[in-house]
Amino acid sequence: MLPDPSAEIWAVYLGIVGGYAVARSFVSVKRQEVEKVNLVKLLASQLATVAIIASSARAWRCRTIKTQGEPCQTTSGHRQDGAR
Repeated sequence: MLPDPSAEIWAVYLGIVGGYAVARSFVSVKRQEVEKVNLVKLLASQLATVAIIASSARAWRCRTIKTQGEPCQTTSGHRQDGAR
């Protein structure tokens, strides 16, 4: 049978185990931060894409209306032919 470990052995063991737990927690937090940054970048990219599509749709609508001889109304309420 082995003798009971000394206090120094226990201190080293607990230091190693505690250090490992702290390191895992740190890595987990850093991974979450990276995932959050990547999610924000993805959402910003998708929002920019939606804005481009909406702008293209408005431009297409104005071209379509102008070919029918009507002035194009912008989203601000002003007509693009200069009239109000």
